Amino acid sequence: MKMTETEVMVKEIVGTKTISRKTSSDGLDSKLAALEKATKVLQTAAESENLAEFAKANEDAKDAQDDYNNYFTKYCFENFLEAEHPAFEVLKAGFLDYKSIKGEATLGAVTYSVVTVSKQINFLAFNAEARCFGNKLGKAATLLAYYVSLYKTTQVANGKNIISGFNHAYQSSKRAVAQDQLLSKVPSKTLLKKALQDVIDELWFVDNGKNENKYVVTTQWCNFMLDFIVTARMTKTEAFYQTASPEKVVQACANLMHKLINRYDISIKVEDKTVPTVELTAQDENKDETEQK
Repeated sequence: MKMTETEVMVKEIVGTKTISRKTSSDGLDSKLAALEKATKVLQTAAESENLAEFAKANEDAKDAQDDYNNYFTKYCFENFLEAEHPAFEVLKAGFLDYKSIKGEATLGAVTYSVVTVSKQINFLAFNAEARCFGNKLGKAATLLAYYVSLYKTTQVANGKNIISGFNHAYQSSKRAVAQDQLLSKVPSKTLLKKALQDVIDELWFVDNGKNENKYVVTTQWCNFMLDFIVTARMTKTEAFYQTASPEKVVQACANLMHKLINRYDISIKVEDKTVPTVELTAQDENKDETEQK
């Protein structure tokens, strides 16, 4: 998707609004202190071996954990909203460090402590408040999910033409796409790449001077995202591809945008060893294509 100068400008000025904060750093410190106190009470209850006391302390500790994390989410969201470019800042952050109560058993005794757990930001929840992503994000994500699902399905069709049956099943679900967007043949890698780029453009667009996004989906990232959006699953009696909902596609693409902004590469893990791969830039890809012609 190519954005007009007006659309780019709208994205640029979202962060200039003044918000009425409902959270503060002092409030966050207070929530954390309450969580740590509840964890100590839980530890004492566990050592007392009083089941009723432990059950209440466990429930209170969970409530304190949820209370902190909910407040922390609002606190971070308000920080992003106050930034000059909320969309960019939330995508750059990508993940938030939440708190969790962890019980570690040693020789039959359990020790409880507050630990940090990194979780991906709920980007749709943030956008519900910020309205900083493109208006066509939902439609772009829905179309990408359909394309990738169809592509994956046809890869294991064993030569059989199942596109018609797949389209019927897909259109009968809650993920239906517009009738004129249905395909009668396997989507090409070029189409998949464009559909993925369309979602990226709706998340954050920086004009490279050619009315194109500075953040480009390379072939390498496209191939990686195909497996990330639609995953292979096996149960006792089934082997199938699990199609992603549009909401999960948005989360997946926001994760990709987080990697592009922070310039994280794709790597391969072999047990505890990480093998880096060479990331192709848009210029590298164009050079390769030119050399192949």
